[in-house]
Amino acid sequence: MRLPDARQVTVVRIAIGLMSVAAPGVAVRAAGVPRADSNRSVRTFAALFGVREIAIGAATLAALDAGVEHRTVCFANAAVDGADAVAMVRSIRRDGPSRLTAVPLPLTLATVANWIRLAMVGG
Repeated sequence: MRLPDARQVTVVRIAIGLMSVAAPGVAVRAAGVPRADSNRSVRTFAALFGVREIAIGAATLAALDAGVEHRTVCFANAAVDGADAVAMVRSIRRDGPSRLTAVPLPLTLATVANWIRLAMVGG
């Protein structure tokens, strides 16, 4: 099985961002927010998260196209996703696990590991 390269992972990041902006209600349910908790504020925050994902993805593609060192680009993405993981762990420690933290945390950690792998192999 061939693992995804940096561009493929970035396209997925942008797609998640687009979904979060275009359909924030769907995005928050996919992230594990119960329907009863999906209010306007949560949906607005999901849309803001989507804008962030699109911006990071666009900057990543631009950096790769401009010839920025591949390792630097991948480690920067690992840092962003790693910070998200830290925020989730802190929330779990403070408030206990919830679907919004416990469900995406393993995926986020796998994404961090993949960015580090890509940085090391140059993929």
